[in-house]
Amino acid sequence: MRVIGIMNRKGGVGKTTTVCNLAYWLASGHGKRVLVVDLDGQGNATDCLTGPEHCQAERGVGDAAPHKGTTLTLGAAYGMEFPDMPMGELARKSCVWPQLYVLPGGDGLFDLGDRLERVDALERFLHNEENKKQFDFVLIDCPPEFNIAVLNAIEASDRILIPTTDSGASKKGAACVIEELRGGDYDVRVTVLPVMWPGVRRRQKREAKDIAREITALGEELGCELTPTAISWTPKAGEADRADKLLALFSPKCAASMAYRWLARWLAEGR
Repeated sequence: MRVIGIMNRKGGVGKTTTVCNLAYWLASGHGKRVLVVDLDGQGNATDCLTGPEHCQAERGVGDAAPHKGTTLTLGAAYGMEFPDMPMGELARKSCVWPQLYVLPGGDGLFDLGDRLERVDALERFLHNEENKKQFDFVLIDCPPEFNIAVLNAIEASDRILIPTTDSGASKKGAACVIEELRGGDYDVRVTVLPVMWPGVRRRQKREAKDIAREITALGEELGCELTPTAISWTPKAGEADRADKLLALFSPKCAASMAYRWLARWLAEGR
């Protein structure tokens, strides 16, 4: 089982879009059993993959206490021997592909630090003897804050994928994550994913070369490996978001969807 945490200290850079579309293509295109762990209190990944009605789920990574009509937080679950809980107690099947499951997020994640001190709870849960047999990939959608939930994600991951746009704020957010990882001496592979980079028309060959240089410079600036493909900007991404649809289903042939599909293949091949 491979565990990939997706994070950037800057919000709105495509973390959730990356998680959901990679998860879909890994499951639908490569037959992988995939679990998405939604560690963001907004629960956008959960909404995208299971629908807004996820707030009525009986189990999840969500609210402050296990009671009817809400979800169970990572903190509350840990108090209930969380690492030893069976996956079926928490994970929900997505509505987009049979082999894709979600560990739902919820509002209770915003104050998780008040209730959880362990940074290895998620790792122990994912890697307990029964749970680790159930999935080929786990993708963790992290909030932009560097909090106890993110520390749990780092401890559980063997790779950190950092989506980064061409904005200065996004690059700064990526640099902050890389600095934190290096300062903590974590045993994790760090890879930068250029996302929503300006599109290139065929006739604009000079612009294409400029963009390629920009992406190469990004890797040099951050001192990290880059994914072999960048996710091109497309208006379809915004349209899919406004329609509350998964981009891979809303526009499977657009440049961004095809890039996510290729990236999923790269990961599925063990890269």
